[in-house]
Amino acid sequence: VIVIFLIATYLYSQTYCRTGLFCTILFALFIFLVPEQLQKKLVKSGQFFFLLFTVLSFILAFVFGKHPGVIDELVSGRFSNWFECIKNYNLINFSGVNSMFYLDNIYINLIYNYGLISYLLYFLLYFFTFKNIDNYKIKVILLFFLIYGLFESNHIFYLNCSLFVLIYYFINYKEIGRGEFNEKN
Repeated sequence: VIVIFLIATYLYSQTYCRTGLFCTILFALFIFLVPEQLQKKLVKSGQFFFLLFTVLSFILAFVFGKHPGVIDELVSGRFSNWFECIKNYNLINFSGVNSMFYLDNIYINLIYNYGLISYLLYFLLYFFTFKNIDNYKIKVILLFFLIYGLFESNHIFYLNCSLFVLIYYFINYKEIGRGEFNEKN
């Protein structure tokens, strides 16, 4: 725990990214303090988290962004930024707008910049592939990428890394009896 905290603190001192610091500390707390049985239940239901965090993003935007206050200030105005995007721009767009309007939220950003089709494809890939991943550690890492995506929208790293892992498992999954993965080395 101490090593993880030191790494998180160092990374924060270099990047001033509170989200990274928060996720690293949350990861350490999850691994070391959450009972194993609860961890397994959370990870097992992880395929629903993408949709859950999408809905949570909209709830946070309307609850804390409609009338910005202290909580919105704590997250550098992210909630009010999300709310303004939802209120002023057409989110029901199938191909996205590919704008320079930067949203620190991967879920709203996927819908806004890439469109509903891209969002749904990514969601469906995540939903149907996550449950077939047999590596517990990979699942935990993917879940923390989802948490990170609530307050950051680094789509080059997040989307490409997560997408690569999901596609790997999607391609290597054999739909026979036990649902084992085909390990190709």
